[in-house]
Amino acid sequence: MPFNHASFFSFDLLFGVAAPTLASMSAVSMSTLLLLILSSMLTLATQV
Repeated sequence: MPFNHASFFSFDLLFGVAAPTLASMSAVSMSTLLLLILSSMLTLATQV
């Protein structure tokens, strides 16, 4: 039974592309979450 190199290579390539994309997406979501928290804190501070 020969080892299938094609499927392994495609999986490796897919992971190599998906990992940075997921990392950048999580970074963007974290920054937007921080901005939302900061803006809500500022609005609370101005209301008091």
